[in-house]
Amino acid sequence: MNKKIRIIVIDDDQRVVRSLNRLLRLHNFDTSYFTDPREALLELNQRKYDMIISDAKMPGISGIEFLRIAIGLYPSVRNILISGAHDLSEIIDGFNAGIIHQYVRKPWNNESLIELISVQLAQIEEPLEADAVPGVTSRDIAQSF
Repeated sequence: MNKKIRIIVIDDDQRVVRSLNRLLRLHNFDTSYFTDPREALLELNQRKYDMIISDAKMPGISGIEFLRIAIGLYPSVRNILISGAHDLSEIIDGFNAGIIHQYVRKPWNNESLIELISVQLAQIEEPLEADAVPGVTSRDIAQSF
């Protein structure tokens, strides 16, 4: 069965999420985007995604911590961490811990980003089904921040 790939985008900058949303929809991905990581985690509790694209620095939670929680929900979800910051030590730690699959610096090149997404998605055997979402409550999410 050929399902449309689902990608969730999280960045506290509205311009970034809009730009990524346009780019991903041009390439026929089913996208959802959020500027609030709490709302994104609640969405992940309702619907499964094949990939997460997350900013590294957001209010209340780092992108790495966000990905750690998301991977706890869906161990097979692929991810890309994006950042305009230049502190790579936390990002290297995230790679070493197996939390980050790919890192992209802002501003990104659209063609390169789409290629990286394709490479990451090729590691998924089949897109995730919409049912059987593990239960995480809003309280669990609130305690993460």
